[in-house]
Amino acid sequence: MAPVAFAGAGIARSDPWKTGWAAFQLGMAGFIIPLMFVYAPELLFVGGFRRIPSALVTAVFGVYILAAAVRKCLPIHTKRHEALLPLKDPEGTAMVMTPSGRTS
Repeated sequence: MAPVAFAGAGIARSDPWKTGWAAFQLGMAGFIIPLMFVYAPELLFVGGFRRIPSALVTAVFGVYILAAAVRKCLPIHTKRHEALLPLKDPEGTAMVMTPSGRTS
């Protein structure tokens, strides 16, 4: 991903490091979401109808927490150390992303 970001930064005439970090932060969900499908097949609408809504809610909330921690995308004003709190406990964040709470 970094070579493409550096090429894009050259085309846009922007700072390559800032562009690379932004690409990494935005692409992080692209690496997490397939793992969510493995841990919760209900996201693919496979399984009981009772588990599908809880899987969808926890997946959306988990991605929101990830975005809040990485890109500081919160509806309230927070400091950088407050936005990074979800990343300090990766097990807790992973448990939010999986409806059953299992991470291994």
